[in-house]
Amino acid sequence: MRDLNMGSIRSVERAIDVIESFAIKNKPLTIEEIAEYTKLPKSTVYRILCTLEKRQLVIFDDKTQRYQPGIRLLELGIRYTSFFDIKKEAEDTLTLLHLRTKQTILMAVYAGDEISYIYRRENEEGLKVSSGVSERHYYYGVLGPILLAFLPDKQIEYILSKPIPQPSSALITDLELLRNRIAKIRKEKFYFESDETHVGATAFGAPIFGPTGQVIAAVGIIMPTMHFNEEKNIEYQRLLLEATTEISDKMGFVKHS
Repeated sequence: MRDLNMGSIRSVERAIDVIESFAIKNKPLTIEEIAEYTKLPKSTVYRILCTLEKRQLVIFDDKTQRYQPGIRLLELGIRYTSFFDIKKEAEDTLTLLHLRTKQTILMAVYAGDEISYIYRRENEEGLKVSSGVSERHYYYGVLGPILLAFLPDKQIEYILSKPIPQPSSALITDLELLRNRIAKIRKEKFYFESDETHVGATAFGAPIFGPTGQVIAAVGIIMPTMHFNEEKNIEYQRLLLEATTEISDKMGFVKHS
């Protein structure tokens, strides 16, 4: 680090101390716990937390009376990891997945209120499915729902409260059904979608996990529905999960038994 002669801003340093307390403790924290860690007065911690909450850097759980990192803080950390480390580490694995399936392969990461595609590989010849990179909504396709499912509950409800675009009549927009889908994806860590966003397209998707167990990206195999059969269902699920497991391992994820 370069030598800086200019003095630091005390309020910024204190805010950084508050943010760092979540990384050190690795759990939701009360104001008292943050004050104990930072050695700051509770009134100071409260003012800092209110400012951070306004900017979505932390979120507050009314039930537990605890704070935890918010979507903006998650996004800032993930954006660096996703666009540099993930793409670099995943490229060989995803290229091999494309060669084995001969189908469109996509990878996406969080980008605030939408998702961002950072990898796409499709066949140059023959029947294929192309996913528009402009389709960035959390409801669309196979990757959006996966990334949505692993957001904090408060952020999920915020996204569900917004108007739901409907590119096809088959897209599920019922909030209760969407919440059930989210719970199922969280449990199974896998998602299958057919003819919902686009009639004639079937897709398999799975998350990629980072060092602390957080979901940092999602990978999908997209194929023409007319190519789909039970044999491919089994084969593609296996290949996809092998690929996402390999990428998660490269990103430092350690699965605890």
